[in-house]
Amino acid sequence: RDVNGAGKGLFYHDLERFDAALLKCDASHGLLVANKNEERKRVHHIKDDTGVLAFHCGTNLIVCNLHPHESYPYYKVGSEFGGKYKLVLDTDATEFGGHGRLAANQSASTENGACDWQGTGVCLYLPSRSAQVYALIDTWDVPDELYSTHTDNDFGYGSDGGDDTGGGGE
Repeated sequence: RDVNGAGKGLFYHDLERFDAALLKCDASHGLLVANKNEERKRVHHIKDDTGVLAFHCGTNLIVCNLHPHESYPYYKVGSEFGGKYKLVLDTDATEFGGHGRLAANQSASTENGACDWQGTGVCLYLPSRSAQVYALIDTWDVPDELYSTHTDNDFGYGSDGGDDTGGGGE
C-alpha cells in the first residue's frame, strides 16, 4: 500500500510509470486511433524460434522480442511505410525497471527490399524480453516489389532451405 502517495512504496511502481508513459504515447502518437476506426491490427512478422512479432498501429511500428534470453543486434522486420522511425517507447528503459539497452533518442531508417510481405524493412536492435514503439518521423517512397519474400541467407543468418518472412535467427 502506498501510504505517502509518491508511488515509491508500491511493489509495482515501475509498472505505474510505464502505464503513464504508455497512455502519453497513445495520446501523442495515436496508438489506439485505429481501434476507433475499427481497423483490424495485422501482425506482419512473427517467428516462433526467435520470439519476435511486429505490427503497425497507424504509421507506428510496434516490435516485441519475447525470447527469454536472446537479444538480436540487427533484426529486420517489414514496414509498410518507407522512412525514418524514432523510438518513442521502450519497455526496457531504466525508468520502467528495465536494463536500458537502447538509447532513448534512437532512430532507424527503412532499407530497400521487401520484407515480411511489406514494401520495405527496417533493421533494429531487439533486446530480449522487451517491446518498443517506433513513430514514423520522415517518409519516402516504398519500392514496387511489395510482395517479395526473402530467406534468412539474405541477411547472413544462413539458409533454412526455403522462403521465410522473418528477419533473423536460425
